[in-house]
This record gives sequence, C-alpha cells and structure tokens, in this order.
Amino acid sequence: MKLQNTMVPVLMASAILVSGAAQAATNPAAPGTTSTGDIDITLTKNEQMQISDLADIALAVDSTGGATGTTNVCVFRSGLSGYKIKATGDSDLGGAGSTGTKFGLNPPAGDFGPTIEYTVTLSDGTVTDSPLTPGVDLSLTSANTADPTCGGAGNSGTSVTVTVDPAQYTAASNAAHTGTLTFLVSPE
Repeated sequence: MKLQNTMVPVLMASAILVSGAAQAATNPAAPGTTSTGDIDITLTKNEQMQISDLADIALAVDSTGGATGTTNVCVFRSGLSGYKIKATGDSDLGGAGSTGTKFGLNPPAGDFGPTIEYTVTLSDGTVTDSPLTPGVDLSLTSANTADPTCGGAGNSGTSVTVTVDPAQYTAASNAAHTGTLTFLVSPE
C-alpha cells in the first residue's frame, strides 16, 4: 500500500512536467487588467504528386500489321515540374534471353500460347515516343504545376502508347490477351 501512495504523486508530477514542456506558447505570469499571449503557427505543405486522366486501352490493328493504342496521362507536381515515371506490368518480360525492355500480355486462362510482348512509349511537350523499360525510371521535366487535373480529361498534353509489333500480333492466339500496366510517378 505504501508503494502505491508514493507512485501517485510521482506520476502526477511527471504528467505536469510533460504537459508544461510541450507548450511553446507565451503566457502571462499573473492576471492583470489586460492580458497578452503569443502562439507560434506553422504550416507545412508536403510535396504532392498525382497521375490521372488514364483510360483502359483496347489495342487495334494498325497499318504495320501490329496493334497499337494510346491513352492520355496527366502528371501533376506541386512546385517544380521535374518528375520520374516508372511503369511495371503484371507480365514483364525480363527473364533469361530477354533484353528486359518488353512488357507482356497474358494469354487467356487455359491457353498455353506465348505471352505477347508489347512496348510502351511516352510523349509530352518535351519528348516524343520515349520508351519506358519495365521497372526503370524515366526522367521528365513537364509535370503540370498548376492543376492536378491538367484542365480536365484530354487536356494533359501527355500520352502513353502501347504497341504490339506485327510478329507478336501474328503469334497471338485468337483470344483476348490481357495485362495491367501500373505507373508510379515521383519527384525528380
């Protein structure tokens, strides 16, 4: 019992010391006819990035005998316009014998055909058809710094193009080959 009675004042004194140390404001020492106190105010804005205006792509046969499709991309960065973009696919082709520069479309379930290779390029106000490599950052300098939506759908000025070359298109089975492409944007 004696130990408990000793602990209560120690705990109360600790709580008073902790709460007193946490205060940064200036408070008057004694009451008066008027009173003035100061507080410090801090606003910390963390850098923000956003990728938007993406749409699913249904590849269509092009004039080369391959297939291609494009979607807009809006990249916003608060502050500076430099950024990095990295693309990864659910079937990236970087295994033995591969150059590691291709992405892959999966054959349908039960189809033992090959994974269909495709390439991804990015175009914006500073680069045209710059290739993306699976899992590798591409540095760019054209992020929108004023509007997280780049002015609305279709106004981004940046696009991503997916291309299946003619040989890969010919090798594909007569079915829907699918894949997911994921983009990560980060400050440069």
